[in-house]
Amino acid sequence: MTPVALLSNGKYHVLLTSEGTGYSRWNDLAVTRWRDDAVLDAGGTFVYLRDDEDGHFWSAASRPIPPPGVVRFDAATTCFARLESDIETSLQVAVSQSGDVELRRLRITNRSSGRRVLSATSFAEIVLARLATDAAQPAFSKLFVETEIDAALGAILATRRPSTPDDSRAWFFHEAVAHGDGDKVSFETDRLRFIGRGRDVSAPGALQRRGALSGHAGPVLDAVAAIRVELVLGEGESRTIDWFSGIGATRSACVALADECRRPDAGHRIVDGTGRYRAATLARIGASSDEGLLYERLVAGVISARTAWRAGADIAANRRGQSSLWGFGLSGDVPVVLLEMPNAEGLGVVRQVVQAHAFWSAYGIDSELMILTGSAVAKDAALVESVQRAIGDGPGAGHIAKPGGIFVRDMALLDDGDRTLLKSVARTVLHTSSSLVDQ
Repeated sequence: MTPVALLSNGKYHVLLTSEGTGYSRWNDLAVTRWRDDAVLDAGGTFVYLRDDEDGHFWSAASRPIPPPGVVRFDAATTCFARLESDIETSLQVAVSQSGDVELRRLRITNRSSGRRVLSATSFAEIVLARLATDAAQPAFSKLFVETEIDAALGAILATRRPSTPDDSRAWFFHEAVAHGDGDKVSFETDRLRFIGRGRDVSAPGALQRRGALSGHAGPVLDAVAAIRVELVLGEGESRTIDWFSGIGATRSACVALADECRRPDAGHRIVDGTGRYRAATLARIGASSDEGLLYERLVAGVISARTAWRAGADIAANRRGQSSLWGFGLSGDVPVVLLEMPNAEGLGVVRQVVQAHAFWSAYGIDSELMILTGSAVAKDAALVESVQRAIGDGPGAGHIAKPGGIFVRDMALLDDGDRTLLKSVARTVLHTSSSLVDQ
């Protein structure tokens, strides 16, 4: 199971995989593009490095350019470490607790015996739409994003033109703050100009050439945020570059956030504040720090369907569609987690899974939890009631039988088709006969 790190301040959410892919979201809007595909695992905010003297380039994480060696990922500090071409990099990701801003802090150290001429380039696809809308019509969705480069601010700004009267409008910024003198900074907002025809993010055209990015902006067909910083490092020298991305409800609010991030201590303040939201969330749901790590690990099977955690043969045997879920209160529009509880001995696991559901929700991950009690041969109303009381005594109170909430059913009241349907749609199937750690 690919390790996953979750970062948030309650409104701005970042998910990172150990490969370096993932997404950024603000409330119910996708800020950057990512697809929950366990095979492709594509999308995210990437940072590239390039040796501008020999043309070799690589990424700070394992994606989009896999390393010849090992990239170390520390989920606790959300940091990627890589050594390539005698250049050592450390990429740390954090979310501000005081504003809707994320930080990608790159520390570059020259471990070679001579002077190195390098460039570091960020890249992310801009969405600014509801995830379901963008996934359903990606080509149409891309047509409404407009970008601009604010030279005075040193940032890329972007917004989405409303396509319907009900669309909300948000403003996005992306900027780089290089902690050093003489570094050149350039910008790109057109994906085609950055990637090139017939290429992908593993070998973008912009990394084939030295020098500034094109600086193109406006109503581009496929909007991205890319900022290049050119720098020179002497033997043993280190340099830090902070890439900030953030979002505001208005242009002025967005510009104010971007301006705040140009303060010399902005990156340090964001890094120093990491962990506060997590501690508050765990305290609210009554979970320990170890349980938080467990729930974070478990979410990998919720955001992407993993064969090992699914029901196996029941998937192929199912003959019912999404509409059959509605009778259970499930929408089927968000991931479903299924917990099987044959007897009352599993209440401890129920408590943990309910906590996990609340933990994921706090990080912007919607899911529906279905708990099946008892067996197929005899009704057990007392067991259903004990589960409902256990949920009501914890963070699940108020979420029983609500959209995106928790649902409890007696196994004996379901027919074979119902049971097969629920197992087939569940991204993760759990049971109470062993601990979550063992599972």
